[in-house]
Amino acid sequence: MFFICFFILCFFNNFLYFHKFCKSNIMHVSYYVKNFDKIEIDSSLFFQEKHKESRNYNANFVENFVNYIENNEGIISVADILENVFPEIECDIFLSHAHKDNSKVINLANFLEEKYECKVFIDSIFWGNIFNLLKQIDDNYCLQKNGNYNYKKRNFVTSNLFLILNTALHKMIEKTNYFFFLETKQSTKENQNLISPWIFSELSFATQVIRRDPQKKAL
Repeated sequence: MFFICFFILCFFNNFLYFHKFCKSNIMHVSYYVKNFDKIEIDSSLFFQEKHKESRNYNANFVENFVNYIENNEGIISVADILENVFPEIECDIFLSHAHKDNSKVINLANFLEEKYECKVFIDSIFWGNIFNLLKQIDDNYCLQKNGNYNYKKRNFVTSNLFLILNTALHKMIEKTNYFFFLETKQSTKENQNLISPWIFSELSFATQVIRRDPQKKAL
């Protein structure tokens, strides 16, 4: 069952049964949080430090990506990229947000984990930066002698890596029990149109995905 709920500003203080959600596998719920800009959230924890050990993407994999390609005779494995740069994380909540709101979103994640003992997924915290990976490939395989990038090669690399990241995001949305879209001026225009194609993809997938019961995921 799928729900789109429009939050009032005091939602996080008044949602009485919210503390039970991380313990339940009965229902997968999605929320549309309106006017997230106006919600003030205080938290005493530092999300980045708290999850420092949980950031289990392989930074060396990105830094040494050229060596990886050479060792694999020029073949890039999608599975290797997913495992090392965008690994699946066991989390309860997926926060869909504009990256310009990252600091405020991290405060929300702190609040949720501290108050409700759940685990929140923020891609910039747990995963490597796709643009660092793109730069590694572009500089070594798309750069021409005149200092410009080959248009076709660079488009090919970018489109493929974006599809890989999009797939990883969709997997995380399916794995989590709760999906929050945080509406702000950074993510949504006054006419309610989305600004980011990434958010559009996340919302589109969240409204269509049929999440499986945890016990059936291995089948």
